Amino acid sequence: MGGPLSGTAMVWGVSRRTPVDVEAPWEPNRARLRCVYRLTVDHFSALARSDHELQRRLVTVTAEQRARPSNCPGWSVHELINHVIGGGHRYLLLLQGAEPAQLVATRTQDHVGADPAVVHRTWAESLTAAFYEPGALTRVVHHPAGDRSGLDLLRMRVLDQTLHGWDLAVSLETADDMDEELAGYLLDEGTDLIEELRAEGLYAVPPGDAPPTEDRATQLLTLAGRRRGHRP
Repeated sequence: MGGPLSGTAMVWGVSRRTPVDVEAPWEPNRARLRCVYRLTVDHFSALARSDHELQRRLVTVTAEQRARPSNCPGWSVHELINHVIGGGHRYLLLLQGAEPAQLVATRTQDHVGADPAVVHRTWAESLTAAFYEPGALTRVVHHPAGDRSGLDLLRMRVLDQTLHGWDLAVSLETADDMDEELAGYLLDEGTDLIEELRAEGLYAVPPGDAPPTEDRATQLLTLAGRRRGHRP
């Protein structure tokens, strides 16, 4: 779109509804984020690349790893995977005209199954086809965080899969690299979206700007309230 959160505690995804108390407003350095990073991929390429970011981690998950704590406070690895795969189901319903109340039941369903990579691929294919439908990107959808366009929903899906793909890598203690061009897309297309969702309590306030760097992934992770080097 866990446990109680406050202050500088980190919220790990666009679906988190727990409010975050902050002591002072935080304003991202948009000049740095937007003048350095140019859009290098289009919307549909970004969606496909975010599918890959998640998929390449899902294929490595073992049954034994699912019970371990994830990088998202309060969630196990299984719960993290269930959330992000279930997001594909929810976004498809939204594109088909569902109201927020119709999504509630999906949050308690098990979307992981015996092979989460196969399940994710199935939902990803269906959702991608729905986004390609004529008029899908200009359609108004009734997201729980407020009405928005189909294009905004696509951006949210890209953001969700990219960040949670990274969360999963950290949770599994594997390489936490990120597609740099995809991170650049999200800095260009998603900064205002993250700030909007932060106001809804869905992202924590970062401790400050990331150090000056050409590393777009680090800039994105900092903007989204995450930090490299953190382990669950």
